[in-house]
Order: sequence, then C-alpha cells, then structure tokens
Amino acid sequence: MKRKFANRPNWRRVLERRIVIKDIEYQDFKGCAVLITIDKIKEPLWVDVCGNMLCVADNGYSWLTLFSDSENYVVTAMFDSTNEVAQWYIDICKGHGLTEDKIPWYDDLYLDIIISSKSEINLIDQEDLEQALRNGEIDKDAYEYANAEADRLLDLLAKGRLELLNYCKPIREMLYKQLD
Repeated sequence: MKRKFANRPNWRRVLERRIVIKDIEYQDFKGCAVLITIDKIKEPLWVDVCGNMLCVADNGYSWLTLFSDSENYVVTAMFDSTNEVAQWYIDICKGHGLTEDKIPWYDDLYLDIIISSKSEINLIDQEDLEQALRNGEIDKDAYEYANAEADRLLDLLAKGRLELLNYCKPIREMLYKQLD
C-alpha cells in the first residue's frame, strides 16, 4: 500500500504552483479540500481517459482533491485552464488523515475510477490491486474492501448519485479566492 500526500511533494513535472488546504463544509460534504494551481510546468501531462488522450496538467490547470470525513475514497477534479473539469479521479483508500504539518494523506488501495468530462466511467488498476495482494502489500480483507467499495461507487455513478462530483466546481471557486 502506498501513502500519498495531497501536496504532491514529488511532482517533478510542476515547477511552480500555489496551494491552499482548508477544512470545509459544503452541502453534505464535510472534510478537507486541497487546491493546487499549476503556474509553470516542464511538460503537459497527457493521459488516456476512456480511450481518448486528454491533457490533465498544464500551465493554468488546477487540481482539487477532496477528503471526506466519512468516506474511504478521495476525489480529485482536474480543471483545465478555462476552469472546466477535464476529468474526475477517485482513489479508493484504506484510510486518510493529516500529517503533523496538517498535510492530508491517504493510503492508496490501487483501484481507481476515472470519470471523463463526458461522464464516461472507467475502473482502472485492477491488475495493480491483484499484484499487491500477491506480493503481500495488502491482505485479503483490503483486497475485498477495495473491490466492494469500487462496486458501490460504480453503482452510485451509474445512478448519477455521487453528489461530490457536483461540488467540485463551487468548492474550487471558494478555494481559488484564497490563493496568494
């Protein structure tokens, strides 16, 4: 299992960025929100999203990551330079918390869900989850939990009932006003 940090300290591609971390309550979301605005990047980051190549990081882009107090997944909305969502990325995790310096972290359970701006949904990294189980990086309980949580989230997404995705744009706007 990998521990990941919301401030992305090893993000070598990004040369200059601004970040704001804030505990918030919005609608039925309560938790921590982290906004990273990319001011200067070495090279854009292109990824395959549901069969289409998509830029998710470039100058002027921003990433909003939401850590719910009541859920074991983390949602990252990746915004383009026009402040439109390029994609949402859901990391299923065993748990999350804060460092002594109040930086949010999560223990990644490998299995992820990508939602395109066109609402195409794709479950990814199943082979990484299986490899982690074989290698003893996670136990059978964590493996089964990750799959069950993915199934639950996929069901909510199929029914259009994962409201957290709809909160990303207004929360981003709130945090963007607090950047230096």
